[in-house]
Amino acid sequence: MISRLIALTLTLPIGVAFACSGSDDKGTGSQAQQSGDAGGTAKIGEPCPNGVSDCMKGLGCDGDDPHGGQCYGICSPHQDSDCGDTMKFACNVEGHCYLRCNTNTDCPRYSEGYVCKNDTP
Repeated sequence: MISRLIALTLTLPIGVAFACSGSDDKGTGSQAQQSGDAGGTAKIGEPCPNGVSDCMKGLGCDGDDPHGGQCYGICSPHQDSDCGDTMKFACNVEGHCYLRCNTNTDCPRYSEGYVCKNDTP
């Protein structure tokens, strides 16, 4: 599962995106919980250790990610415009909106094991 912080660089062809993902990510997404209605306060890319209830209304939680997982938005695969601000967010192949990144250090949670990964199927 490519999760969490995705980036589209200007030097790459359209459709190639990068995501800040757990470095040990297996791609299963088995812990993903969708569409929180509890109205938590965590935004896209922020931890959700208690599950989707930690995330803002309408966001999902990927508990497979390190250090409490992270909240994500819902979108049609690779439809960045579904995520809102396309300079800040991108939609991965699984239909999850994450923050964009160009390098590992662009990932706000890099120190927690998140890395910038390619999201090309």
